Amino acid sequence: MNMKKIVLFIIFIFTVFSLAKVPEGSTDFFLRIIDLPFPPYQRNIIRFFELDDGRIYGIIARSEFTKGAVFVIEKNEKVIQKEKLPDEIFQPEDVIFNSDLTWTWNKDFTRIIVLDNEGLLKIVAKDVIKEIARISGTRPFEPEGYQVSRSFAHDASGNLYTAGKDGILYKFNLENYKLEKLNVRLPAVKGREPWASLDAATLADDGTIYMGTFDGYLVQFDPEKQTIINPVSYTHLTLPTS
Repeated sequence: MNMKKIVLFIIFIFTVFSLAKVPEGSTDFFLRIIDLPFPPYQRNIIRFFELDDGRIYGIIARSEFTKGAVFVIEKNEKVIQKEKLPDEIFQPEDVIFNSDLTWTWNKDFTRIIVLDNEGLLKIVAKDVIKEIARISGTRPFEPEGYQVSRSFAHDASGNLYTAGKDGILYKFNLENYKLEKLNVRLPAVKGREPWASLDAATLADDGTIYMGTFDGYLVQFDPEKQTIINPVSYTHLTLPTS
């Protein structure tokens, strides 16, 4: 392609993009950028949570550049680095700064529930580690490739849920440490069950738990009836255009 053709091609592309119509309403949003008091290579935020004081706290993962860090977003949106979280929060550094672990606090922040990178469910409290059970299996042809879910789901009563081997859901009672294997399995493409892990979850106001899987399924789970409602593959989701 000679220089004249290259120039004409560039002009054509520029004209097409200049005339392209932006869908009405597509820019109707407001984005506020809050700068963090950390260098760019120390900004791997792995968790946000809100305490009773109304402030948002964040945790930055440990890496080769940092031993991990915590910060708070004040109500005026000012970000302040902290030495540690408030004293009433149980905060073992080898857990909260480790991005390879799946973990969550109990309701009063005095214990941490951990699913390690081999799928072993544990309770970590001050000076105590209690192993509950290994719930994850391994994936085919990957003897050390454990099928570890990346999220816990909380129900309205404070119980925890996560997925184990072949996407089967487990319920964990934080009061008596009872672990129950449910007769419920996350959806998966046939043959992909060993990859059906729970990667995201949130509790809705009506008690429904919304779950997202590794293979891109969106699931509504009813913890009272212990049933899955309307599993939808991401390929069938209808997304808004504006």
